[in-house]
Amino acid sequence: MENFYEFRAEERISHQYNDGWKSLDNYEPMDFDVKVVYGKEKFNDDDSRTTPLTVFTSMPVTYKQISQAMANEINSSCRCEHDCCGCFSTYVRVIKNTGKTSNKWKAILTATPNI
Repeated sequence: MENFYEFRAEERISHQYNDGWKSLDNYEPMDFDVKVVYGKEKFNDDDSRTTPLTVFTSMPVTYKQISQAMANEINSSCRCEHDCCGCFSTYVRVIKNTGKTSNKWKAILTATPNI
């Protein structure tokens, strides 16, 4: 099983929809690529899951740029019309720059079930 994910960074322009339907919003490409390497997933007592991430970018970027790119690509929420469906909502939080240049970052991915 691969433990990494690659994508082209995009900036979300319109913000008309919540995370469940954010694919319907308008996006513009940013000038960098992102590679996300997954660490060991931790299962929490409340059925949520957290995964440490190491994030590499194809060029130095700011905290705002990488946070926005990661959120646009990874954050998601349930689309169900009722509670307790069990669907997972995922959110990523970029923590800090870990390299000598601004192209290596640490982040946390959290997945929480709607229960």
